[in-house]
Amino acid sequence: MEGVEAPRKAGSRGSGARRLAPWWSGLRQAVGRPGLVLSVYLASALPALLWLLVLAPSLFEGLNRRPAASGVLEGEALAVWFELVLSGELHTRPAMLLLPLMALLAFVIQLAVAGGVVHSLLHSTAAPPATFWAAMGRYLVRFLRSLLVFSLALAAVLALPAAAIWLGGTVADSTGDGRWFYGLAALGLVVAYPFFAWIDLAYDLSRIAAVHHAHRSMLRGFLRGCAWVLRRPLRLLLLHLAFVLSLVIVQALYAAVRIPWTPNCVWTISLMLLLQQIVLFLRAGLQVAFWAALVQAYRRSGAPSLARPRSAPRPPRRKVPEDLRSGEHTPSQAIPTVS
Repeated sequence: MEGVEAPRKAGSRGSGARRLAPWWSGLRQAVGRPGLVLSVYLASALPALLWLLVLAPSLFEGLNRRPAASGVLEGEALAVWFELVLSGELHTRPAMLLLPLMALLAFVIQLAVAGGVVHSLLHSTAAPPATFWAAMGRYLVRFLRSLLVFSLALAAVLALPAAAIWLGGTVADSTGDGRWFYGLAALGLVVAYPFFAWIDLAYDLSRIAAVHHAHRSMLRGFLRGCAWVLRRPLRLLLLHLAFVLSLVIVQALYAAVRIPWTPNCVWTISLMLLLQQIVLFLRAGLQVAFWAALVQAYRRSGAPSLARPRSAPRPPRRKVPEDLRSGEHTPSQAIPTVS
């Protein structure tokens, strides 16, 4: 019996490693293609930087009139900021009026960049930059429609933790025990996570399929993506869980450094800002790695045409190469697409 048990345990470990093979491959692709990571990072950083450049003159003017503004260098930056915002002076400035516009601009840029990144991950690394820019514009409207469908599903999923939080607050008020609130809120988040992972995976996979096959039916793509995820739940849920845990680890490491640290001079404030940008860059790298892992899982399953319109003919099912089944492939391998 001992001679039988040992191979079974090794096979179990090998099965778990195979399920996470796309994630490790995605991380390698993110490291090997820093341009894609930089584009995801800049998509969120540049609009915020532009808004800060517009806000800076009025911000410095408001701080110069406040003797308490020196608290910024004494670890009281948050209190100084709230006092300045509540005073109402910044709300009359054009910079504050531009904030919704800048947020919308960042939102659109991030969607466009997502199209360029997914297109690049599905193709060779030798693709010229012009192809990336063309893909950004080509898939923007499709990604917007896909986001609308995802938002409706997300609202339904968020009803679970919202109901748990409301119930926890009600029970805590009636019993006088605040642990009910935190316990039920945590339970609601745990119960809602598999449903969130399900629709999030279907959302990203439908976008990958739309880019690969040049299809436009994003509602059907999302619904077919939901069914596609349900047929292989463990493999894809592990990928999503690895992505979420990686984000949590990065944020926890940042909090461990940032919380006990009080910037008290220009140099330490600059170092804190640099640390924040490093964290944002790492998060962008994890996002690219997650998309790359999903692209590999999508290819290993035969690249189904999830976003195919009802009137379009069903494409022939491709035979998955053996190297893709085993997870051994290079990022430069590409599948033919319909342009």
